[in-house]
Amino acid sequence: MSNIKAKVSQTQNIPATVSTIGAQVQIPAVGIQGVSGALQEFTLEQAANVDSSNLETGSLLIYNVPATKWVASRNLVAQDMDGGNF
Repeated sequence: MSNIKAKVSQTQNIPATVSTIGAQVQIPAVGIQGVSGALQEFTLEQAANVDSSNLETGSLLIYNVPATKWVASRNLVAQDMDGGNF
């Protein structure tokens, strides 16, 4: 495996030098990967596999296998709870 080192600052699209064993390569520009522009806020309602139609204070996300979705609910009906040994 190559020993590759690179220096990148927070400025986007800057020249960079990449060094590997015995060689140095000039790269004209390095971009920072990720969302371009301003970061957008992501909400629970935007997730494709979440049914958020019953959101209310105190809700938990509970996975529903037949629906293949996370469902917001305050009722725990299929959970096994182990209270420990006393």
